[in-house]
Amino acid sequence: MPIKKKKGETKTEFLNRCVPMEVESGFPQEQAVAMCYSYWTSENLSDIRKIRRRKYLSFKSGVPHYTADGIEWTGPTHKDASGRLMTGEVHTEDSEYLYHEDELLKFETYDDYPKEAQENAKIALRWAEKNGWGSCGTPVGKVRANQLANGENISRETISRMAGFERHRQNSQKELGDGCGRLMWLAWGGDAGVEWAQRKLQQIDTENFKKWRNSPNSSNVAKIMYNDETRELVLQFNDKSIYTYTNVDFNLFREIMDGNGVCRTEGKNKWGEWFVGKTPSVGAAVYERLVLSGITYKKGGSLR
Repeated sequence: MPIKKKKGETKTEFLNRCVPMEVESGFPQEQAVAMCYSYWTSENLSDIRKIRRRKYLSFKSGVPHYTADGIEWTGPTHKDASGRLMTGEVHTEDSEYLYHEDELLKFETYDDYPKEAQENAKIALRWAEKNGWGSCGTPVGKVRANQLANGENISRETISRMAGFERHRQNSQKELGDGCGRLMWLAWGGDAGVEWAQRKLQQIDTENFKKWRNSPNSSNVAKIMYNDETRELVLQFNDKSIYTYTNVDFNLFREIMDGNGVCRTEGKNKWGEWFVGKTPSVGAAVYERLVLSGITYKKGGSLR
């Protein structure tokens, strides 16, 4: 049932009370915010009912889900704030997004990491086979060690996570058996793997700036272009209108490209259809990440 306003309650007071209640009920944060705004204005309550009916139904039951590397995931899962399915029962720094099989086609994968990174992963696996993992590592970290040891292809998402493992460099000089640090450092490729990932990530993203002048899978956004030097994001919508957003950092650009947003409306046009709670959604990401965040924009721009 919709949460009702209390007599004399301000909008801020209502939202501060309503949003945590809906999150506690199991709705992702962003959906909860949208619902509470509708409660306050008493508008679009039919949309709210549809959100409730679609609660946690973004991924079909019984359909296999895969990591970006194409590995079928059969372990526990959870949802992030936008409702996207991720690995692990709870969120950790190793949690990865999960995808349907047909979504994997958009990912390029790479296997040119150094042999030393492969050998580091093998060292970790041999040690764990002899001594056990104990409390060390997440299921994702153990999968990563096996991938690297077997020389398997890995995606940009995985390379980004490897590069981010730099934050654990203090463990690179520890001994195996001295806590979990050294074991997991090696499982993720060790010095050679992390350093390669940092170089590779920069190379991939530099190359992809040229490739990302394309059409996303969206019912209202036709083309996207991002300039890493000027930090300008140019969007052409399906109605041919063009807008330029300024001071957009790379991570925010990726959020838009990945459609990391939740639809608040439903409808259908010649370019596609959408429903309340749909994710990923490029159009919703534009609204949530750019418009609501107050990013400066102007009409017009160039996609060249």
